[in-house]
Amino acid sequence: MVYDMTWPYEAVAFSESFSVGGTKISTSKSCYSGEEMVRLSFSNPVGSRVWIAIFPEDTDPSNISGSSQNWAWPCGSQGCRGDSLTSNEFDISVDADGMWRAFLMNDMYAPYKSLAYSNSFEVKSTSGNCPNYFISVSKGAYLPNEPVVINFENPLGTRIWFGVYEASADPTNLNYSQSEDYVYPCGDKTCTDQSLTSGTVTLNNVEAEGNWRVYLISFSDTWPYQALAFTKDEIMVRSTVSIATSKSSYSVGEVVNVNYVNASNERFWMGVYESSADPTNLNDSQSEDWAWPCGDKDCTEQSLSSGTVELFNVGEGSWRVYFMTDMTWPYESVMYSEEFTVDSLHKNNFCE
Repeated sequence: MVYDMTWPYEAVAFSESFSVGGTKISTSKSCYSGEEMVRLSFSNPVGSRVWIAIFPEDTDPSNISGSSQNWAWPCGSQGCRGDSLTSNEFDISVDADGMWRAFLMNDMYAPYKSLAYSNSFEVKSTSGNCPNYFISVSKGAYLPNEPVVINFENPLGTRIWFGVYEASADPTNLNYSQSEDYVYPCGDKTCTDQSLTSGTVTLNNVEAEGNWRVYLISFSDTWPYQALAFTKDEIMVRSTVSIATSKSSYSVGEVVNVNYVNASNERFWMGVYESSADPTNLNDSQSEDWAWPCGDKDCTEQSLSSGTVELFNVGEGSWRVYFMTDMTWPYESVMYSEEFTVDSLHKNNFCE
């Protein structure tokens, strides 16, 4: 190998992913095919104004220029309002074949310097060329040690296992000792049939409160491990009453997923009100949308202990979801979510 000792230096290689001060970005998997959207997840703990762009994987992260394959504000599009989010997940289209990375930047003028960049990922135009590894869970919220049911697809019959890690974990750099729980695809920690192509397994020991994901990981005798896929949304584990949306920013018409824990098993409902609403004096007529914990306005299982509800009728604005056991108004909320926004697309002055 020839080492470059005079500047400007040329890198022989660079790391799989990179972040500064907790700022990080990753994709949900390493290969996308056909018209499949690329799923991005990022953390921007300082809340600085940032944007995200797709460039070839060998792009110099300290000197980025030229046209990107695609770009978006952290709220998920080129027209949404919300360029200082501390975290989010969204899908972005990448229409050209090749090897790419997502770069997170706060520079607004070229050349740009990346604060973080993702693992490399491949895009193939012919559908089916990528192994479609897949993993999902039945809901987004659980009590400690409540069974977490996993459904998975492992099309190549790779030897795999499933690990529960913090939702912000780098899927390309997973450490065994940081796993909250794990299981083999055959159903427990000691079984030997570890190359099943599909199935359902259960995790029984997710005890610690926190926000987690389940990662589908290729078996390796050494770590760090690299995930082949992971659950799209975070899993919330709480021992007390809790309610949260799956993300902090939505587009008009997008379904708002609400995760809840109702540790006391009381009868309750959830309503969407303006984020500035008085949680001790809520009026039914001012609700933007509402549902019972069983999922709609007409279902009868109204005392469920945990689960996920989809709300379909939340319009543009800044909102919270309020958890209520009162059945006569004015209602007093037991708990409410962090603020979330719903935006329509607006033209901005950022130049590509």
